[in-house]
Amino acid sequence: MIECMIDGTQSSFDNMTHEIKWRLKGNQIFANQEIVKSREKIAIDTKKICIGNEKIWIWVAVDLSDETVIAVYTSCVKNDATTYSFLRNISSLCKGQLPRIFANGENWYPRAFEKLGFRYAAVAFGPGSATERFLSIIDDSISRYLETVTNENTPVNRLVLMESFAGLTNYWNIRCMDGGSNNTRICLKNLTLPGLPGFHMAEAKSIV
Repeated sequence: MIECMIDGTQSSFDNMTHEIKWRLKGNQIFANQEIVKSREKIAIDTKKICIGNEKIWIWVAVDLSDETVIAVYTSCVKNDATTYSFLRNISSLCKGQLPRIFANGENWYPRAFEKLGFRYAAVAFGPGSATERFLSIIDDSISRYLETVTNENTPVNRLVLMESFAGLTNYWNIRCMDGGSNNTRICLKNLTLPGLPGFHMAEAKSIV
């Protein structure tokens, strides 16, 4: 069993596979990446997925200056209250004037943005956007794992996995931007998770 702490709440995975052990390393990376700094533009997006018979919303925020995933969130509904909670997480990572937020689609709640002082615009993201790429990976992987185990589809465990993928995504984005070690370019499209095409265990061991 592996245990993690998220906001003081313990998360545990009893049915631990070799795959999920490596993914949870990303959770450590993401925790180290939560930096408060000045930000100009942030993109946010959500997606509704099914885990067994349960429908949940997964949320992501990306800093457009470097396409870094800065916040993730899960909820059973998408409404004014959950939008506000997600935006509050984002605001805690911003220094100085709040950035402008670009939200995918039109099904948002303006009052939540106004309460926190965010300027926002509803736009249509393309399928190749950073938020769309991230949510596609999450949709497939979280659903596939949590549907195969019992008593582990909990809000805390879902958030642990979301943060894990965010950490790994950011790690590989940095490798792409820097050209990788020995100038070997590793791109997000060839991501590098156990159980997915292109994964190399030697690379995973070098993460933490």
